[in-house]
Amino acid sequence: MYTSHLYLALLIGICFSCSSTKNAPYTVDIDETLLDTLTVSAPREVKDPPVSNIPYNEEAAKSFDIIHMDLSIEPRWEDETVKGEATITLKPYFYPIRDIKLDAKRMVIHSILSNNKNLPYIYANDILTIQLDRLLQRNETIELVINYTARPSLGQIPNQNYRTNDQGLYFIEPSFNFPTKPYQIWSQGETEHNSSWFPTRDKPNERFTHSIQITVADSLKTLSNGLLEKSEWQKDGKRTDFWIMDIPHAPYLTMVAIGDYAVIEDTWKNIPLQYYVYPEYEAYAKNIFNHTPEMLSFFSDLTGVPYPWQKYAQIVVEDFVAGAMENTTAVTFGEFVQKTDEQLIDNHNDDIVAHEMFHHWFGDYVTCESWANLTLNEGFANYSEYLWIAHKYGEDMAHNKRMQEWSSYILQSRRKGVHPLIHYGYLDKELMFDAHSYNKGGLTLHYLRHIIGDDAFFEGMQQYLEDNAGTSVEIDELRLAYEKVTGLDLKPFFDQWFLSAGHPDFEILYTYSEKSVNIEVKQIQSMTTSKPIFSMPLEWHIHMKDGSMREEIGFIDERKTNFTFLGLNPKEIAWINFDPHHVFIGEYLENRDSSQYIMEYENGDQYDKREALDILKNFSIPPSFYRTILKSESNYINKIIALYRFQPSDEDKLLIASLLQNTQHVQLTKELLKIYLKNPDLVDVPTLNMLMKTQQSMEVINRTMFLLYQHSPKDFDSYFQVYKTKHIPSFILMTQQIFTMDHNMKYGKELWNDIRFLDKRNLENVAGDLVNFTYFSTDDQMKQSIEYAAIFLKDPTVENWRKELVKSYLKESIRTSSEELQSKLNKWMKLYKIEEN
Repeated sequence: MYTSHLYLALLIGICFSCSSTKNAPYTVDIDETLLDTLTVSAPREVKDPPVSNIPYNEEAAKSFDIIHMDLSIEPRWEDETVKGEATITLKPYFYPIRDIKLDAKRMVIHSILSNNKNLPYIYANDILTIQLDRLLQRNETIELVINYTARPSLGQIPNQNYRTNDQGLYFIEPSFNFPTKPYQIWSQGETEHNSSWFPTRDKPNERFTHSIQITVADSLKTLSNGLLEKSEWQKDGKRTDFWIMDIPHAPYLTMVAIGDYAVIEDTWKNIPLQYYVYPEYEAYAKNIFNHTPEMLSFFSDLTGVPYPWQKYAQIVVEDFVAGAMENTTAVTFGEFVQKTDEQLIDNHNDDIVAHEMFHHWFGDYVTCESWANLTLNEGFANYSEYLWIAHKYGEDMAHNKRMQEWSSYILQSRRKGVHPLIHYGYLDKELMFDAHSYNKGGLTLHYLRHIIGDDAFFEGMQQYLEDNAGTSVEIDELRLAYEKVTGLDLKPFFDQWFLSAGHPDFEILYTYSEKSVNIEVKQIQSMTTSKPIFSMPLEWHIHMKDGSMREEIGFIDERKTNFTFLGLNPKEIAWINFDPHHVFIGEYLENRDSSQYIMEYENGDQYDKREALDILKNFSIPPSFYRTILKSESNYINKIIALYRFQPSDEDKLLIASLLQNTQHVQLTKELLKIYLKNPDLVDVPTLNMLMKTQQSMEVINRTMFLLYQHSPKDFDSYFQVYKTKHIPSFILMTQQIFTMDHNMKYGKELWNDIRFLDKRNLENVAGDLVNFTYFSTDDQMKQSIEYAAIFLKDPTVENWRKELVKSYLKESIRTSSEELQSKLNKWMKLYKIEEN
């Protein structure tokens, strides 16, 4: 990113504490599937919370260090327990020790041995205190053998969000209501949850190597950290897999997963890659984990540190409680990432794949020493999404990503308040996983990059990784690495942006005299909850009508500051651009008029155009302005924004059809189809037919089919017969829309006929919607829907498990209905004798 010499000189000269990335007090209305932008509608000022004692959450003290662990586990499905043996090699950290305290949640301890001698122990409040028979000195090691039974599910609420749950190891299996669930076991260790299935020092500042022996039914596959050394088969139909992790890493990054998987093997620079997916997604595995080899090369080159681990595996698990998790060499994802190629067009997985991969440098290779420093893990992983998008999809899309991150952070700060990025005063470590640690952390890194320049930023990143390889760190290590590279004192920057709460909130007032421009900047952020005064340079580009531009820089360190720039004729100014490099984290309001924003759109770069379009929604702008954008703009995102401001008339029919026929961007196509849905008179059937032959996105196909149903039933019929067997689950949902819209008898019957051919996974996905009669708009629709269900349930060719699934959803629909609806539904179910089947 471009950094002017003047700006850097100002940085060096005053050692300022810099501000972060720019985003004005506007929000973007673009479809969430494109930008995932959150609408910021809360008050600008957050009320001060009540004063209370603030805790200090220090780094966990280290009285001993685990060097290596040999773990043998055999999960038991029948009671969701784990038979385990842990052989732990450890030594005192510095001072001699006589007892050892290990985290061990909800376990039954059977014995503890050292040198074949039983050691006394106390087990209380999930802490295992082992009493040694002598004082262990600093350089001595001891080996403990702990036989135990882990009960991770004891007292836990099934499928409870892991942020309030420390189950650590989860058993997934079919049930009456969910007969399609697979048999799986998987772990989730962050923050300190792995001690529910093996005893350990469960803190992020611990690191050790390990081997894990997993005994399972031979029909199941396993995955863990490191490499699979061997497998041994037993006579009882079981198999033991031996996984070796010979590079130390933190306890929370240890993982196991067990289940029925298709495993696709690949390599990158002699490092094995593995993709574990459900068998039905085997053909899509490499696309599900988008661009994995390319990302490994990109991040290795970007950081200057080649991927530092033995392998890279990615696995999908059922009902995952954390979205995704960066377990070292074996990343876990929720099943939502599994999509067909057509579905991946609508929503690829690049962001989440990049995020978890980058953790293998920031989080796994160099690990935060305490949860207060979590942004050293998550801020970098968050920023990797921006870096990857800029590399793969261009700066425009990366800018959109940055705006998402800003919007989410601002929304959370308004609703829940602010806290420092490095937050030693948290009330619960699980609350650290928020839009500060993630979003603001990434935005702050982006701003630091702007301040010191690209070369210094990425060299400093490499310095940080090399200086701290294989260790746990706090924020000062990052600062020292960048100071070593740049020669600058960056403590003011880090104190302000990492160790202080909040962000600047500006009111910017422009006034003009005959030959000058005066700019008044007020800081209006809370004096108590946020840092009351931010000290930082500010930057403006003043664009003149003759095409020239003046760059002006000032410095603010008071609640109100005035800047006067001489030698400017206001009549010659086209527009004034605050934060022209788009790196300001806070909020601001300006007193610019619509003519300046129109000039900014017409003459600015893509970032300027985007900003202008977003803010022009607050002004009354002639439709012709947006019509011109739709006809001439090359950036499809700007076209989408224009569509949100555009009220088409009959004369725009050819324009919309032309855009649909010529766009190569799926998201723009979907937005144009929304125009058709809102404006039926504009629908062009030949264009819809063209889309059915050229677009492969499932959302585009379904929206187009829905429009064809309304405007050309004959075309709908022909495409329906062709596509329904290719995309059954998606087409059933689309047909359900038609069914609930006008209760078309023909498609209602076809709907129930088709679901009998779905596999278990897809049937479960659609059955709940099909029988959720409480959402149907009329009594007649509900009554006929139950009639169709009765036909399905009485059909002797339908397997019983399918009937049971549909009946379970029927019962659930009644249970959650109002008393009036319950009465009607029960009456109609009795009428059609559903309970007798």
